[in-house]
Amino acid sequence: MCLCCGTWAEGGAAMGIDPADAIRYFGSRKQIYEIHFRNVSSPLPHFHETTWITDITNMYQIIKALVDVKYDGIVHLGTIPFRWSAEIARTEAFAMVTCEPCAARASG
Repeated sequence: MCLCCGTWAEGGAAMGIDPADAIRYFGSRKQIYEIHFRNVSSPLPHFHETTWITDITNMYQIIKALVDVKYDGIVHLGTIPFRWSAEIARTEAFAMVTCEPCAARASG
């Protein structure tokens, strides 16, 4: 499956589990081939794209879940919100995909 963290978060409590737990469930079964690394402001019906370090989804926990299941598939960084400059987006994306997995591994 292609698991979009933002779409999962848009579902809110109706999804039954948060995006990190969905990764642990499907990822442990090797059923995820692509992750859309995306965050939103709130569940449906009113939400907007947002940064990876703010709002409803704890993106560190998503990275931790990917590390926990030894995910080795595609990570699509998703939509870059229009309020970001390209430089900020590149810097944050680099930090998320390089630094946080190291921290997740180190935390056990």
